[in-house]
Amino acid sequence: MAGRLARNTGKSTTRRRIGLFGNLGSGNIGNDASMEAILSYLMVNHPEAVLDAMCAGPENVHERYGIPAIPLFWHQKYEHRVSGVPATALKVFGKGADILRTAVWVSRHDAVIVPGMGVLEASLPLRPWGFPYAMVLLSASGRALGTKVALVSVGAGVINQRLTRWLFNRAAKMAFYRSYRDAGSREAMRQRGLDTTHDPIYPDLAFALPAPPYDPGDPQTVCVGVMDYHGSNDDRRRADEIYAAYVTEMKHFVRWLVDNGRKVRLLIGDTNGSDDRVVTEILADLKVARPNLDPSWAMAEPVTSLADVMRAMQPAGTVVAIRFHNVIAALKLRKPTIAISYCPKHDALMADSGLASYYQRVATLDLGSLTRNFTELESHAAEIQQALAERNATKEQLLREQFTALWAAFFPDTAAAARDATRAEALGHLSNSEPQDKTIMKKSVVDKDARRRPEAASTLYKRDFWSEENLKYSRPHYRMEKASRLLKKLARDRDCILLDVGCGPATLSTLLPPNIHYYGIDIAIQNPAPNLVEVDLLEKPITFEGRQFDIIVAQGVFEYVGNHQAEKFAEIVQLLSDNGIFVVSYVNFDHRKMDIYWPYSNVRSFNDFRSSLAEHFRIQRIIPTSYNWGHREPSRKLVRALNMHINLNIPFISSVLAVEYFLICSAR
Repeated sequence: MAGRLARNTGKSTTRRRIGLFGNLGSGNIGNDASMEAILSYLMVNHPEAVLDAMCAGPENVHERYGIPAIPLFWHQKYEHRVSGVPATALKVFGKGADILRTAVWVSRHDAVIVPGMGVLEASLPLRPWGFPYAMVLLSASGRALGTKVALVSVGAGVINQRLTRWLFNRAAKMAFYRSYRDAGSREAMRQRGLDTTHDPIYPDLAFALPAPPYDPGDPQTVCVGVMDYHGSNDDRRRADEIYAAYVTEMKHFVRWLVDNGRKVRLLIGDTNGSDDRVVTEILADLKVARPNLDPSWAMAEPVTSLADVMRAMQPAGTVVAIRFHNVIAALKLRKPTIAISYCPKHDALMADSGLASYYQRVATLDLGSLTRNFTELESHAAEIQQALAERNATKEQLLREQFTALWAAFFPDTAAAARDATRAEALGHLSNSEPQDKTIMKKSVVDKDARRRPEAASTLYKRDFWSEENLKYSRPHYRMEKASRLLKKLARDRDCILLDVGCGPATLSTLLPPNIHYYGIDIAIQNPAPNLVEVDLLEKPITFEGRQFDIIVAQGVFEYVGNHQAEKFAEIVQLLSDNGIFVVSYVNFDHRKMDIYWPYSNVRSFNDFRSSLAEHFRIQRIIPTSYNWGHREPSRKLVRALNMHINLNIPFISSVLAVEYFLICSAR
């Protein structure tokens, strides 16, 4: 199978390309926790894997976890760039564009994982042409292109909206692998017409994440997790009424807690600000109702990750929460917990944890029932804590088994399966370690990248390597020919002094007219000449006998500079004359087939490169060197001839098919 994928899609059989897909990075702590669990597994067991994501919050995912990410929907990227076009029109156009862009993204991967989340349910308001549509595109692309799509420990439920249900059902049917986080989810999919005979049940992925050391906490401190709850997908007309009823009962409960000598710590479940209003209303109500209360008795705890939630919960003796992953965090900490349930997933979670008696349905929530349940919970705290310790250990083991089985299903070759089995124990140690905050998680992912990306490992090649490598460019190649055409246009028949940074054998000089006076600098000069200087460009500054230049060109240079990129930009700025022009090429590492030459030491997305360049230069124009379905410059005469004259940067098309780019810049 691996060989077939390599032939059909150009995917590597040694460096597995794994994509993560879903509503990730958008502020939902639970969704991100599921992704963190998958990342932790891959980081420990398969550090060679090349990871990226297609998600709702690509900037947040890239910033926090250090992996490349693109938007889930086309309109996310362009709605702020296109003026004068209604948002609805952009979204409608985007639905068509998303068919191609999803297929292109999927084609780059050996496997795509949808990590946990309630991706097959509609317990909260959901539009069919949003995430359900995205899921269908994902699974259909995987089926058509041979990429294995896995829905891992996902949630599912009854869906009354026909179109939403149909889209989710089609997505699930076309997936290569499905597992559910509880028996209720699998049964819901069976009732929806899916054959679930071979679909396993495993715990929610968040149970694989590490937890802080056990601490029973202060019995007089209660964590109350709240949510901006407006009902389900079926309750849109009553949304405000449902919200008001829920918040009113929570206000009464918090008053009851402080009146009975408990300190309250209020937690949110999302970081996008949606839950902040509930916290503000509860605290404002308490201030009016109990004006003499010490503010330290009722406080909000800011959180940005599941690790933050667990740290905030750790000092508490008990927890009452509505957000699903707030409940999971409490159970991982072995806290006696009451779940305020708004869908069957809460009921299943509590029953599986041995706490079937400790949940309150939000639709019938009332103070009397909740306080009685809470009082009973406190009286059984010790036995609950012991039972949770045993159940958590079982869940962690089950998830380790799922991860091993999933990788073997993706890549059933003997070597991969054996390697996975020997490393499975490492994840067990990780699960029992200290929790990772967002800084540590990002560092860990970047450290993993260091083993697959030369730039992170600082692999910088010296003269002995380049003496041979440069010989490959002793004859003009396609990019050099296009560069010479571009430089001639920029010179406009006027006398110019040009510096070729990383000039190699100085082959470019043979393609330039006499009015462009050529100088070159390189780490390995084959044929010394007065206009050529040999120097290690990464060990010493880029200079040339105090000269300044009208044009500076750097082709195929910045892919090899490691972490010296910004430093070299700053040096080149100083070499430009007034009104001087800098022309730099850079590989499009966002191409549909991200083929990376092994000596590269500076592999980053094109947008990252452009942003760094813009800190030192004004980017006047961006020109693709060529368009090619494969990640290589064209070799056929007709294709070369056509691309030689195509200088258009086409939205969406360029990002997935441009092989490299020329960026024309001036000094700031």
